[in-house]
Amino acid sequence: MFQAATLGLAEDIAMVELRQANIVIIAKAHNPSIVSPDWIRKMLGIAEKPLNFLNTPAFSSFESDSFSLIVDQERWQLGLKKLTEGHIVECGKAASTYVRTLQHIPYTSLGMNYVWRYSPSVSEKGLPEIDVRIGELDPRTVFKEQQVLYGATIVVSFKTHMLRINMAHEDNRAIILSHNFHYDIKNQDPSETSKTIDSFLALSAKSEELTKRLMGEG
Repeated sequence: MFQAATLGLAEDIAMVELRQANIVIIAKAHNPSIVSPDWIRKMLGIAEKPLNFLNTPAFSSFESDSFSLIVDQERWQLGLKKLTEGHIVECGKAASTYVRTLQHIPYTSLGMNYVWRYSPSVSEKGLPEIDVRIGELDPRTVFKEQQVLYGATIVVSFKTHMLRINMAHEDNRAIILSHNFHYDIKNQDPSETSKTIDSFLALSAKSEELTKRLMGEG
């Protein structure tokens, strides 16, 4: 997982690379003051020593070699600096444990987010074209003397969640696809939310598959 997708010969490779992954939990009353390296080790199971650490009643942050945790009263975000499968599993377990243990917090929404970079194989002429129309208007006709690169947003509603995919050009050689799996967890039993977070690894694979399919590689 998370390797370049090989299509044909070794020199003819389309790259699908995971750039970011994080879990965001929105609530009405997170408690930033409880965050400490010892609490992170005991509560979240992250034993790495802090490179940077800040603790205040309103905002706390922790950064280690592999993880980055940011907490204020409304937002709890655990992100990855090392994007291996093992670290993704560990991140999911940490967030799942947090919700399952601190069940008194009034959680409102959950986001599991993945950012992929796609660049085409050497033999291809260029990136897949993203076409945009506003009614009957092709926006390129408004900028006749300039190069126009399109982006796009795809929003898909599922029974349990909403998926938003933003696509934008990084340059003329790559497209960045940001996947947000959004769950409304207001009034949900925290044990159910914990089970949802356990899918963090599976959703990373799903977002990779969707990236390839949207770029015509699937």
